[in-house]
Amino acid sequence: MITNFEDYKLLRVLNLEGFEEDIELPEAIGKLIHLRYLSLRYSWFKKLPSSIGNLGYLQTLDLRVGDDWVSVSAVRIPNVLWKMEQLRHLYLPFSSNSKLRLDGLSNLETLTNFKTRNCDVKDLLKLTNLRKLKAVIDNKQLGDFVTAVITTKNRLR
Repeated sequence: MITNFEDYKLLRVLNLEGFEEDIELPEAIGKLIHLRYLSLRYSWFKKLPSSIGNLGYLQTLDLRVGDDWVSVSAVRIPNVLWKMEQLRHLYLPFSSNSKLRLDGLSNLETLTNFKTRNCDVKDLLKLTNLRKLKAVIDNKQLGDFVTAVITTKNRLR
C-alpha cells in the first residue's frame, strides 16, 4: 500500500479494491488533490480520514464494502463529502451509520445506498443532476422521500 502520498501528487486514479486486510487510509490522502477516481470497493476499512474532503476534483468515490445486506462492521465516513463539488458518482457503503450532508453535490449523477436515516431527504432536491438513485428508506421518512422523488422524477431514470 502507498504510504507516502507526497510522491504521487499528480495521481488521477487510485483503485484499492479487494483488500481483505484492514485498510487505514492516512490523512495524507487528502494531498492527492488531482485524484478523479477513488475506489475501496470490497476492501475492509472502518473509517475514512476527514482529509478526504480535500479531494475537490474527485468525480467517483466507491465505498461499497460488500454486497448489499451482507453484515459487515459499520464504516465511519466523515461529514465532508458535501465539499466534493465535482463528485459525479457516489457509492456509499451499505453498512455505514454516519450522518452525511450531501447538499453541495450539485454535479452528482449516481447515488447508491442513500439512507434516509443517515442523510437529509431534502438534500435530494438540491442534487439537480441526479439520474440514478438507490436508497434505503426508513418508514419514518417515507413520506418525505416520496415527495422528494416525485419532485425529481423527471431527472431520475
